[in-house]
Amino acid sequence: AVIESAPAGLVVIRQSDGKVVIENQRAQQNQAVAQTIVKTLRKPGVTLGGDACMVLQSRYYLVSYSSTRYQEQDVLLCAFSDVTEHQQRAVALHQAKLAADKANEAKTIFLATMSHEIRTPLYGVLGTLELLGLTPLDKRQQDYLHTMQTSSSTVLQIISDVLDVAKIEAGQLTLEPVLFSPLDLIED
Repeated sequence: AVIESAPAGLVVIRQSDGKVVIENQRAQQNQAVAQTIVKTLRKPGVTLGGDACMVLQSRYYLVSYSSTRYQEQDVLLCAFSDVTEHQQRAVALHQAKLAADKANEAKTIFLATMSHEIRTPLYGVLGTLELLGLTPLDKRQQDYLHTMQTSSSTVLQIISDVLDVAKIEAGQLTLEPVLFSPLDLIED
């Protein structure tokens, strides 16, 4: 009853002559698998205990076997289960992980490249604003200039933060303790 109700194909092989002593209904339903296992384990030099994975008719089977006694005979108890769906899920999961890693790497490269590309013209804007600040300006123009310089510096800091994200992902970020004013930060 235990053998018949087992959730795997079970085959008991007599070690003396390699003959099948008993097999459950699952093994009978998968005769090709059961026969292949019996042929494999009848060969001399087969280890008398262990696990193996077998591919048969495009299906994956996990086979476990061990020496034991049955009806006062030395036998090999073999159990097999179809693990094709598990194998397919494992392959799909591995492929999805590779694709996600590749996409993440592409994103990091894109962010780093774009950050560098945006910084170059921004430095030109900041330099020109600094030169403009050296010219005579009325009060209103100085306020506008200060707003443009502050906004440009903020954009530059945001771009630097994006580069920091790329550095974090590459494991290359180092922390620097810097004094700052929370009030100035919030006002900016």
